[in-house]
Amino acid sequence: MLTRRALARLTVTGLAAGLASGCALLPPALRQSPAASAPADPFGDFVLTSYLGDLFHYEIRGFGDGAALHLDVTGGTAGMIRAATLDRLRTLLESVEFREDLTRELDRTESQVCQQLGEVGRRTTFRMGRLTGVFPCIISDRPALEELESLLEEIRFRRFAGPLPNGQPDLPRIVVEQLSQGRPWGKRYELRPDGTLVVQDGDQEPEEEPLQTDKLDVVRLLLRTDLRPPTPGSPASSGLRIQIGEQEPVQVPQGALYAGKDGMEYQLIGEMITSPF
Repeated sequence: MLTRRALARLTVTGLAAGLASGCALLPPALRQSPAASAPADPFGDFVLTSYLGDLFHYEIRGFGDGAALHLDVTGGTAGMIRAATLDRLRTLLESVEFREDLTRELDRTESQVCQQLGEVGRRTTFRMGRLTGVFPCIISDRPALEELESLLEEIRFRRFAGPLPNGQPDLPRIVVEQLSQGRPWGKRYELRPDGTLVVQDGDQEPEEEPLQTDKLDVVRLLLRTDLRPPTPGSPASSGLRIQIGEQEPVQVPQGALYAGKDGMEYQLIGEMITSPF
């Protein structure tokens, strides 16, 4: 039979062992999950890309300073996110709830619905620093993902607080030439660091005028991203040749955008510079 002193000694020993084993005595509901204990990813540049089946739908690129860029098959728009929206975005994207909603695996019902939707189903990818994930085709039970899409509607539908401040960042010199059969033909465009666009058409007198602010902001933000040159292969015999600063010139088709593919950024820069003329 245990004495009172022996029982007390056993109780203290058991508590100490439980604490040493990582709070094993706590009920499961009160234990901190690995996701909750992990440090939050700090808010910074992020990219959200949406597809309909395998087709590019749109892309939103946000920057830590509050600038944002929206790209789709028709072109691009840029501006500054409203202060209230930016504050909520920062809180949401750093939250444990968002990380858990983004990285949670599909359950059986979600998998079946997405398989049934197939090529018409929507797929969205997200990246911010080390945090990456794919939205399921339905997000009705993932409130953090739903809120993100709601906040980003301001960017999708061009409801910006205004243009980039003071035309920042500065531009390198950008030269765009029209090509025919692989040779310069037609107009030559030079965008200077101060935003002045110089257009030379053959032997005619060059025209100079400032590039529109909305187009200039798109170019500035595209230059802040990773510019992906077109996939190596036969260069376009017709289209545009683009040289940014001292980089090697890049040739891209002109017209229908490389939606979501390598070379899209160069093609958009060319479109922004040449479309006014």
